[in-house]
Amino acid sequence: MDAWQQIVDTASKQFGVVRVSQVVARGIEERTFRRHAQRFAWQRLHRGVYALPGYPESYERDVMAALLANGPRCVASHRTAAALTGLMRRRPRPLQLLVPADRAGPRLAGVQGRRTRTLFTCDVTAGPLRRTAVPRTLCDLAAELEEGPLQDLAAVALQEGLTTIERIVSCSSRLGKHHGRGQLRAVLEQLSGTSSDSGFERRARSWLCDRGLPPHPCLYPVRAEDDVVVELDIAYPDEMVFIDCHGFPWHSSPSSLLTDNIRSNGLAALDWVGLRLDEEQLATPSRAAVFLRQLRRLLDQRAGRAARLPDRSGALPARPPRAW
Repeated sequence: MDAWQQIVDTASKQFGVVRVSQVVARGIEERTFRRHAQRFAWQRLHRGVYALPGYPESYERDVMAALLANGPRCVASHRTAAALTGLMRRRPRPLQLLVPADRAGPRLAGVQGRRTRTLFTCDVTAGPLRRTAVPRTLCDLAAELEEGPLQDLAAVALQEGLTTIERIVSCSSRLGKHHGRGQLRAVLEQLSGTSSDSGFERRARSWLCDRGLPPHPCLYPVRAEDDVVVELDIAYPDEMVFIDCHGFPWHSSPSSLLTDNIRSNGLAALDWVGLRLDEEQLATPSRAAVFLRQLRRLLDQRAGRAARLPDRSGALPARPPRAW
């Protein structure tokens, strides 16, 4: 394999980006490389960092270029790390990086670098696209976000199995008295007393209570076929009605959608009826009003359903009908 092919292979593992020092390490003179880059329209992203033609522009490519420009000891952090991990749907800018305190790092357009003395190996993920691990990301964001958004991100991380409360606490302890520590502790105390339901589910449950439709206070288990226990996001056990809260990201992948379909079919076989609620519905007054009308109508139609079907799995003892 010749040197140029090695460079292409290196770039392919770095989202189409390469650093000039990597080229020189392959035995190609810098002057030769720059002539080649100009001739074949390689795009200069930062000083000493180029993108090969033919590779798509992407958020990951921009992060990779910033990491290469800052050197091997910097990592993506804060909102940037959260986006790369999947905790955030949007791709926030400017890009945020953590740089060791003994290195100033270049000033890059669209990049916000922060110096730190507390970047431990266990707080960094492996791989070319280096970023803070989820516990460290949450600790860093505790200094930037309000309690509600921070709690939502922590709930996503816990529900997706990306971290545990113990790991977050351990990371916070390693950092010592960091900004946002008290707020992070309060968030973790709230989450430790729940079944790790999502922030959206908690908001939806509170929203329903405020409108006189209080559901079961937490995730509701139902035993379906083959002794599989299904946890309903929001449930009205007496009426055997449930609400699927479709917030990002746990219902967004093809595998999650398949699981949801199998789950819904199993519940339908037990005579449970479900409605779907997403973030956009909850945020749009007209759509929220339609959802409430549909829910009230369904609850009225199925009042006392569980009492009439005492053998249905998961049904709780009936309560007196509600006055909507």
